Amino acid sequence: MNFSPPLGAVVPETASNFLAYAPSRFISVADGDRFAAMASNFGKPAGTFTWNGHYYHYVVTSTLPCFPPPPERLAEDVRPPGF
Repeated sequence: MNFSPPLGAVVPETASNFLAYAPSRFISVADGDRFAAMASNFGKPAGTFTWNGHYYHYVVTSTLPCFPPPPERLAEDVRPPGF
């Protein structure tokens, strides 16, 4: 898929990760909307990749804007009483 930079360079090893992607060449207005939604919900693109002759921007994130973190991550974020 020709990730640039390679996924190994941008994916942290210690957490769950999600990959969001959107077309980088806008063939339709919807493609531009998808890119804008990705950037506003997940942040600045980390890189690009190609698949099936099409180019995409991608973002790697450890959380999803539409879902709460998994219970084990919530437990890690809770400090013990008196801490």
